[in-house]
Formats: sequence, C-alpha cells, structure tokens
Amino acid sequence: KIRAVVSTLGPRAKGVKTDKVVINPGQMKLFYVLEGKVALHYNGEAQRLEAGDSAYLDGGTPHGWENLGPKSAKALWVILG
Repeated sequence: KIRAVVSTLGPRAKGVKTDKVVINPGQMKLFYVLEGKVALHYNGEAQRLEAGDSAYLDGGTPHGWENLGPKSAKALWVILG
C-alpha cells in the first residue's frame, strides 16, 4: 500500500511529532520538500532541508518537521506499507 500526503506549515510553525503515534512496523516514509526551508527531526536529530531535498526514514521511529523560514513551507510525504 502506498499513500501520498502534501502537508503545509505556516511561517516558523512546527508539524506533528510522532513520538506518541502508533505506526505499523516496517512502514517507510519518503519526505520531499516542495517549498521552503525546513528541519526534519528524526531519531533525536535535526536535518536542515530545502526545496528539492528529500529524506527516507523508518516511519516507526519518532519524527516530525518544522518550518525554518518566514514563508509557508510545503512537503510531500510518501508512505510505504
């Protein structure tokens, strides 16, 4: 099963953190930045990404994202499994 979701965050906003969300074991996610500059928080670390950058992560590991810029940021999440 493959699902795709586009998420938008306002300026300097933080997205949902998944440390309390139950995710199916083995589920993987592709995170692709469509617009803006963001920080992807994953497994206790933050990675700075901007439009055109992507990351592949284990959906079962705590993660979240935040908008680092003064304009809205948009990202595509592709959820596998």
